[in-house]
Amino acid sequence: MSNNMNSNINFNASIARLAGLLSNKMSKSLHNNLKLEGLTITSEQFVTLNVLWEKEGINQQTLANILVRERATIVRLIDTLEKYDYLERRKHKTDRRTNLIYLTKKGNDIKDSAKRAAETTLKNALTGVSQDELDILKIGLNKIIRNIE
Repeated sequence: MSNNMNSNINFNASIARLAGLLSNKMSKSLHNNLKLEGLTITSEQFVTLNVLWEKEGINQQTLANILVRERATIVRLIDTLEKYDYLERRKHKTDRRTNLIYLTKKGNDIKDSAKRAAETTLKNALTGVSQDELDILKIGLNKIIRNIE
């Protein structure tokens, strides 16, 4: 334990609370920007689609690993995105137990507007933050993540 820790930790000012607050606010901001682009997907659905825009045809477990989500959560996300025709499951050619996830035309058609919403969200969030500050933050957060893995 580092020497800058003490027994009187103020949770309201802790990195855990700030990270949670940042995550919630980024998610809400992204959701609002997606709506401004005329999209009805959630921020979590966007993150899922974003992985598939980079690499479709992966199985559900690989998607869960990339997103660091439980398999059951991914199944629900896929079910919803499939219901609204953004993606589809296809049986693996040699392993019938495995479903591969592919984008539909509708899923591909929203890529540009969804990515524009994400870029707007990041641009707004990083206003007034220097590259040096961002680099230091990333280094610190990555250290913390490694410490608790």
